[in-house]
Amino acid sequence: MNCVTLEARAAAAVLLLAAGAASAQAPWPANQSNPVRLADDVSLPMPCGGAMVFRRVNIPSADPLDDRRVQLGNAEPRFAYAENTRSEYVGGGFADPKAKNQRYYLIGKYEVTQLQYDALSGTCPAVKDDSRLPKTGITWTEAVYFSGRYADWLAKNAAAKLPADDGVPGFVRLATEAEWEFAARGGVTVAEAVFEQPTFPMAEGPQRYVWFAGTDSSNNELNAVGLLKANPLGLHDMLGNAGEFVLDAFRLNKHSRLHGQAGGYTVKGGDFRTALADIRAAARTEYLPVDKSGERRDKATGMRLVLVPGSLPSPARLQAVRTLWGNLAQSGSGTQQALADPVKEVEALAKAVTDPALKSRIVGVGSVIKANIQTRNEQRDRSAKSEIR
Repeated sequence: MNCVTLEARAAAAVLLLAAGAASAQAPWPANQSNPVRLADDVSLPMPCGGAMVFRRVNIPSADPLDDRRVQLGNAEPRFAYAENTRSEYVGGGFADPKAKNQRYYLIGKYEVTQLQYDALSGTCPAVKDDSRLPKTGITWTEAVYFSGRYADWLAKNAAAKLPADDGVPGFVRLATEAEWEFAARGGVTVAEAVFEQPTFPMAEGPQRYVWFAGTDSSNNELNAVGLLKANPLGLHDMLGNAGEFVLDAFRLNKHSRLHGQAGGYTVKGGDFRTALADIRAAARTEYLPVDKSGERRDKATGMRLVLVPGSLPSPARLQAVRTLWGNLAQSGSGTQQALADPVKEVEALAKAVTDPALKSRIVGVGSVIKANIQTRNEQRDRSAKSEIR
């Protein structure tokens, strides 16, 4: 009995020593977490002496209800069923105390690596030759679970290092598709005309920025993060190398909006198997979670995290948003829901006014809208006929 007790105590002591050694593990080599350092990088700790680095994505914003309308997608007819140009809105959750009317969110500078993924496994990993490869072969559920475990660890071990909004620390999760694509295109650091191009500017040629299919680039295999040049926001491997899960379910495109049916998961950015001609920020593919063998895993699909605050982090914020919402209604955004058909909306407005001059102007606007809709329909029909030919 005494022997058993002594053995149990000895085993417990060994575990405690191992745990202490793990928590006191020396920091990773700098090239494992941030191979290309910039002065304004935001670095957060991880277990086992690790770190994950983020970059700011700034969005001009006057208040918590302010957001930015952006054109996402791609006008190329062969991808229109999934990627046709559409309007989306992005907003930055964290207020910048040093810059008036600016908010921001943070996005991972690199794809999550194997070493970072293993650091949250419960056992501290050894640094190996392949530790800086993106972590792939995971399911969407595992990607979400990883972000949840890291958010939990940060809240318990590094809350003071997290940016906060209204006094409440932020948290990590997968990016929404709009957050991801806005950052991939370069955000507000590029002109609007550049933002809407298929890729961000690549002054030194695509081989210096993107791992794509072929022997002159990826050699059809995964490559370590941070070896190539970054996009205008300082983000590496947004296009090519590993495809990246986002938070949104996949939906088809219906001309200028996403279709109502949600399918599998959405993967962005292309990967090392993607041809150079198909590399583009708008690329979005559906990832079915299961096949005939069960749960799917793809050797070229990984993830990248964002760091954001809650939309309503505090009672004070809730009250502020209620006030802002009330001001929106009073400023003319309308308490009555607009009609879905803009022509009918104009006709309803014309009937509601009594001033003859104003009525005439509203009717004129209706005529312009009708003409624009007709022109759009004709262009769409020509595009469809071209695709058929």
